[in-house]
Amino acid sequence: MRNASFNAMRRYRPASGSVPPLTRKGEATRQRILEAATKEIGLNGYHIASVSSITSEAGVGQGTFYLYFKSKDDLLVELVGKLTNELRELLLEASKNAASRLAAERACIQTFLKYVYENQRLYRVFMECQFINPQLHQSSYQDFANHWVKLLDEASQHGEIVEGDNEVRAWAMMGMHHLLAMRFSVWSNQAPDEEIIDQAVALIRDGISTRSANC
Repeated sequence: MRNASFNAMRRYRPASGSVPPLTRKGEATRQRILEAATKEIGLNGYHIASVSSITSEAGVGQGTFYLYFKSKDDLLVELVGKLTNELRELLLEASKNAASRLAAERACIQTFLKYVYENQRLYRVFMECQFINPQLHQSSYQDFANHWVKLLDEASQHGEIVEGDNEVRAWAMMGMHHLLAMRFSVWSNQAPDEEIIDQAVALIRDGISTRSANC
């Protein structure tokens, strides 16, 4: 499977307002704050979660928080970056040896549903971002879409998929991933089901029309 486009995905870096720690102890403290923020925001929402509740959960003082983050908003940027970076790496790893674009899509659906199931609180943080920082939320989706379009274009050029508007396809499949994850990973609180993944892949492969011609 050709995946050169995925290799161009940018590596995650700390948010511009955060301060990278200089020691292992500092990195451990910073990670505790991130984990506490994920729990507090994931359970209670962004507006209810406060710096004091986050630092209390992390077991550090409020002053320590500001050694690593300028504000709660900067912390949100960091958490969204964490999610998008982890997903990029996991999707790359899951699809790099796929024999076809369709096989890669199946691996990505399975990986995405599993990630959301295992990181439900962090995924809620990402969803809340659309109300707190719409530009960041939109740019995160756009970044994924841009790379997805490149992969679909590449697959089309090699005859793996039929030609079509790959931008529409990328956004439609991102919507599929999101709502499948909400319905079958979050609301049901279950690990990915192979039958659900098979049905999703069948929809990508065959559509829903009984006719070969488009309506």
